[in-house]
This record gives sequence, C-alpha cells and structure tokens, in this order.
Amino acid sequence: MGTRGLLSLRATGGKIMVDSKKISISEDDIQGSGSFELEAGDYEGKVTSVKDHLSEAGNEGWVWEIEAMGTSFKMWTMFTKNSKWKLIEVMKSLQIDVQVGEITFDPNDYIGKPIGIEIDKEEGSDYFNIVKTFPLKNTVEKPEDSVF
Repeated sequence: MGTRGLLSLRATGGKIMVDSKKISISEDDIQGSGSFELEAGDYEGKVTSVKDHLSEAGNEGWVWEIEAMGTSFKMWTMFTKNSKWKLIEVMKSLQIDVQVGEITFDPNDYIGKPIGIEIDKEEGSDYFNIVKTFPLKNTVEKPEDSVF
C-alpha cells in the first residue's frame, strides 16, 4: 500500500472505504426486469450462510441466507418456544432426523447443501420471502434440471 493509501486509512479512522461511483439506472432496473422474473412457488435452493442473530427483544436465533434462481433470500429461525417450529421445519428440510431431547446442531455443516423453499410476497409487499422450507428428493433425474 502506498503512502497515499496509508494517509487515507488514517483520515478515515483506520476504516477501509470505497470510492463513490456513477451508476446508470434504467427504468427496467427499477422495475426489476432481468433475464427472468421470479414467481411465487417452490424452488430448489442452496444454503449459502448462517449467522447468529439477536432480535430487538433480545431473543437468539440464526439468519439463514439461501440462494435460488440467482437470487439470495434471508430467513430467520429463533430459539424461542413459540418460534422453534421454524427451526425444526428447516432441520427436517435438510433431511435431519429430529428427535425429542437435547441435541447439538451446527448449521455450518449445511452450508452448500440443497434445500427446498417456497417463496411468496406478503400482502402489500413488492418483495418475495421464504414462507416455507421442504426436503428435496435425494437425486435429480437429469443433472440439467438442477440449478446448481
């Protein structure tokens, strides 16, 4: 890193900052046109990350990032009694045999693994969310049918 880079780091308090850029935005960009349009329905997804999450109410959980059809979706699972059903749904969707009792579950072991997702828009929203997860078949009949 040259002297100018070091001076920039000192000037920003040691934080690495990016330069501003001019970006051309078309009407199609704003409307969301692209090579495909997502529709509500079932898709083959892939777990791309899982991070710890703490809600505003102080409840612990995980935020999952799942990619499907070139789009990344976030989904939250919480460890509270009333929300644990969602975590169990995800575990079953990852083909984990869920049993009664205390278990140790490391979601990092499932990064890169396939998972079925149902996406839909909430009433009044323009954005799709994961509303349900489900297990995928163990095999894909034709490799070209897989999005991965």
